[in-house]
Amino acid sequence: MSAAEIALDPLLPWPVLAVLGALCLAAIGFALWRRAPGAWGRAAVFVTILAILAGPNLRVEERRPEQDVAVLLIDRSSSMTVGRRAEQAAEAVAAIEAAAARLPNLEIRTITAAPAADEDRSGTRLMQPLADAFAGVPRDRRAGAVLVTDGRVHDAPSDPEEAAARLAPILAGAPLHALVVGEEDEADRRIRIVSAPPFALVGDVAEITFVVEDSPIVPVGRTARIQLMIDGVVSDDIEAWPGRETMISAPIDAAGSHAIELAVDPGPREVSLANNKALARVTGVRDRLRVLMVSGQPHAGERVWRNLLKSDPAVDLVHFTILRPPDKTDFTSTRELALIPFPIQELFERKLNEFDLIIFDRYPRRDLIPPSYLANIVEHVRKGGALLEAADVSFAKAETSLAETAIGAALPALPTGRVLEAAFRPALTAYGRRHPVTQPLAGPAAETWGRWRRQIEATTSTGDVLLNGLDERPLLALARFGEGRVAQILSDQIWLWARGHEGGGPHGELLRRLAHWLMKEPELEEIRLKARIQGDRLEIERLTVQEDAAAVVTVQLPDGTTAEVSLANVEDGRAVGATDAPSLGLYRATEGPRAALVLKGDPSGPEAQDIRADSSPLIPSLEASGGGARALFDGVPDLRMARPDRAMHGRGWIGFRENRAYTVASARAANLPPEWLSLLLVAAALLWAWTRERR
Repeated sequence: MSAAEIALDPLLPWPVLAVLGALCLAAIGFALWRRAPGAWGRAAVFVTILAILAGPNLRVEERRPEQDVAVLLIDRSSSMTVGRRAEQAAEAVAAIEAAAARLPNLEIRTITAAPAADEDRSGTRLMQPLADAFAGVPRDRRAGAVLVTDGRVHDAPSDPEEAAARLAPILAGAPLHALVVGEEDEADRRIRIVSAPPFALVGDVAEITFVVEDSPIVPVGRTARIQLMIDGVVSDDIEAWPGRETMISAPIDAAGSHAIELAVDPGPREVSLANNKALARVTGVRDRLRVLMVSGQPHAGERVWRNLLKSDPAVDLVHFTILRPPDKTDFTSTRELALIPFPIQELFERKLNEFDLIIFDRYPRRDLIPPSYLANIVEHVRKGGALLEAADVSFAKAETSLAETAIGAALPALPTGRVLEAAFRPALTAYGRRHPVTQPLAGPAAETWGRWRRQIEATTSTGDVLLNGLDERPLLALARFGEGRVAQILSDQIWLWARGHEGGGPHGELLRRLAHWLMKEPELEEIRLKARIQGDRLEIERLTVQEDAAAVVTVQLPDGTTAEVSLANVEDGRAVGATDAPSLGLYRATEGPRAALVLKGDPSGPEAQDIRADSSPLIPSLEASGGGARALFDGVPDLRMARPDRAMHGRGWIGFRENRAYTVASARAANLPPEWLSLLLVAAALLWAWTRERR
């Protein structure tokens, strides 16, 4: 395309030409005032000379048209996954791209605005991706932009003046339009936890305050049904008034972290169920762990137990030591030998159920505790109590072994009658390397543990062995008994680790984790299911004491749909899997009776406040740029090119600015008039002036 124009290239600086022009004008004016002959001839000479000095020339350019650039920005925030929004957005993008391809001299750039890492707190942000899309595009080629969004844009300016100032350097006067996905007359109900305690005492309740919010507000008189679930098990069902803060009590029956889930029934015309659930984490803590420990005659390991239990302020220890050895016979009464009377009936009948853990430390069977009271202990464990037995040589003898009493029915290992006296290093079994009680102890350090020198030989029937001793015989065994749990240490030599013998060993960590397992801490269960959100993925981990941890887990998404996720083994006792988690809300992974809950996003953040489609947050920006908003449930509008001085949107259409930008490929210039013609004109003007003056 060629274009021609006349330009001036003065032979003298413009100020000099201005002075000469003024002098010529004065001279011509004086001549005309005096009515001098030839005045008009002189004027013609002066004008001709000044015109030549101004250097007029003809410039001819070869111009190459440049395409206008428009941006199609697609919102990929979590709220865009609601309902048919993603499908509507895809259809609109395809239609706009097809329409733009038919427009002459227009380049359309399709950009996807991925969710920010902190989307749940910062909300949907499209202004910066819009600025990045136009970076490097000359201002005279920017034709406009179209946002395909649900309208919930949280970084759009709410003030028109601020919007104009912010968009001016981005759009350079081009229009900004919005195509809003969603359905007509959408409504949404959500539940929000106002307050929840991080901790609660075991046996007490956690008071949780919540509020149900309806958008738009439902008529007065309609209540909403709320379901309370604790660790996936329904606990309560109440009615609540939308818009009012309500309190509900969640009973905490066990120590450890508990998932408190509140679910509200759908409201009228729900756009999404993603925010109809709320999750709180409450950790159950024991006020006081009541421990009853009965020791045999004093020995070196007794102080290890006392130091461990007394060092924890949350442990309430009741400890009795049998001072009189079994082979001591004289006529001194038992009452006179005891420092305090042994309250057998008080401990083992009236207040037995008040103790969380009962420990027999090197305790031989004798007449101090009647068989009926030992049977009471067994029944206490069967109903959910905990028992720990640390054996010594008396356990191997039939006449003094607790295995020969009612206690034997609860023990995981029974003695053979032999006491093994030899140095050995406790070693983790293959099962123990996977069990949560001893798994953290595995590693190179286990090869350097100090040796023990006595072990009670026993055989296991129902128990699981975590540690082996001499000749791979059971050293530490665990078992479930009814609703309770039992642990058994088949040696009285753990005190060697506490004294640092041959480098010692992890006695404190082992005994603490053993006590926590007996207290049914969830983190020490043999099969555990964990879940976490990583970006837009839900990662699931299954930990088990079995070698094969592979399983199929059912995942419930925030919208109520479910998906099956296969977990594959990655190492002994651990399997992992993942699935897409695009939307905000509560995800529940279940496998049998086990469940793992994880909440994506902040339920109080802007992205979850109101997920109805609404273009009002964008109106100041659209009006400041001359653009408009169109709801896609009315159909995709037509696309046009419009001159800068025309409207950029109308009924059923949106427009891009037609800039007609170009670049100059080549240019040439020629003097106007040519030099020979300039001389001829000056000579003609002088001749005319001379002939007029002769008259």
